[in-house]
Amino acid sequence: MASIIKNNPSNDLKGDSIRGGFYTFVSQGTKFLVNIASTMILARLLLPSDFGLIAMVTSFTGFFALLTDASLSIATIQRPDITHSQISALFWINVLLSIILTIAMCALGPLIAWLYGQTQLVGITVALSFTFIMTGLTIQHQALLQRNMRFKILAGIDIISLICGNAFAIVLAQYDCGYWSLLGGTFVTTIVNCSLAWAYSGWRPGPPNFQESIRPMLCFGGTLTGFNILTYLVRNSDNVIIGYTNGDLALGIYSKAYNLLMMPVRQFATPVGNVLLPTLSALQNDPVRFQNVYLKAIGMLALVGMSLVAYLFVVANEAVLIVLGPNWMSAADVFRWLAPAAWIGVLNVAPMCLCNSLGKAKIPLVWAAVATPLQIIAMLLGSLWGATGVAAALSITTCPLILIFIAIACIGSPVSFKQVVAWLAPICIASSGSSCLVLILIWFSGLSNATILVRIFLYSAAYWLLYFLILSAFRQGRVQIHSFIHDGVLTLLYKKNGFAASRRTL
Repeated sequence: MASIIKNNPSNDLKGDSIRGGFYTFVSQGTKFLVNIASTMILARLLLPSDFGLIAMVTSFTGFFALLTDASLSIATIQRPDITHSQISALFWINVLLSIILTIAMCALGPLIAWLYGQTQLVGITVALSFTFIMTGLTIQHQALLQRNMRFKILAGIDIISLICGNAFAIVLAQYDCGYWSLLGGTFVTTIVNCSLAWAYSGWRPGPPNFQESIRPMLCFGGTLTGFNILTYLVRNSDNVIIGYTNGDLALGIYSKAYNLLMMPVRQFATPVGNVLLPTLSALQNDPVRFQNVYLKAIGMLALVGMSLVAYLFVVANEAVLIVLGPNWMSAADVFRWLAPAAWIGVLNVAPMCLCNSLGKAKIPLVWAAVATPLQIIAMLLGSLWGATGVAAALSITTCPLILIFIAIACIGSPVSFKQVVAWLAPICIASSGSSCLVLILIWFSGLSNATILVRIFLYSAAYWLLYFLILSAFRQGRVQIHSFIHDGVLTLLYKKNGFAASRRTL
């Protein structure tokens, strides 16, 4: 009989699940510090144009990376029961796709160089394309680690890979290797990540056996990939538009502003998504606990993520000066215009986890088919005003579209849109209100003339004091603060609901 990996809610591995989730959050915090430190160093060793050249190519390589995965990792995580033979079939499909896409990306190198008028892009494209093969070899191993909630292992793999890659990039940058420093760091990260995933997952693929039973998984992955492709077009059209209309310097400034703003957001959204998807998938037939877990998880995400983005909006100038240096101050304006999109974008994981856990991949696809052209058209119009115009267009369109996405995802699920709004409203009011009040205070007080350390201290104290005061004015806000402090994120996801989702190989 084929070995079956089942999805069963139980209490047997409750302690291990909680500790695993804890390691996920520790991992994200560590990765944030590593990324900040490496960004501060590399921004001073390399030119903005070096980052711009890499960003020109990663807009394309990132798209091909979506096809390498084909969302088959999500299919592995979401499936209630899955056999070793089925996972092996998905593994070989990922590997085959990665080889095909590597060859296709190499062939596109001259076209990308012609598009931007930069001959260096041929070598960059060819170099980056070979990372697809390492990614294809890693996808199913990481999916199984996540499915089985082995977050401690995943956390260690992520941290070690990132440290090795960034350290290698910094060494190359010190030897004046320019943009090749960034490429070298990417290579080392993917190689170490693949090696560790194979070493610690304990799973080895069997021979290819493309049986009929994998068809539903391919259909699910294909539909979800369609959504990912459309959203990827939005997330990277800004890079293509700015690079084509304003050149590598403007794109380098825009991309660093975007990455600096999104870096702390990803540290919270990623672990919530990693824990929430397998947990909700295990609760598909238990609507009461499903609803409880979902609302508490997105509340925690908003409590931390939305407040942090609103805070960064206030200290944009200081953040850019400290992290990137005085040569990057023009990125502060882009940083602020992007902030509203990042603020509401914190919640993007909420409708995706809801749809994916219930196997409703068509809902995100339909939403993206409507939202993508609207946002691309808006960014094209915004490009008339340069990088800040593109950033403003992205924020103006993202805010209403994310809310619509959440509302549609709630249809037919155990969670209603009204419940989501009621749960998140105090956090939205507190974070946006406190940032506006602090900016008004800055405007009338003349604090902008103080030293940077004084500004950071005063802005931070004023913002976080106002944030918690406003949030505490709401009963729901007080409940969320108490839950976050008393229970912590892992208890929110597991302990209060009396279970830990475990998936065992029988």
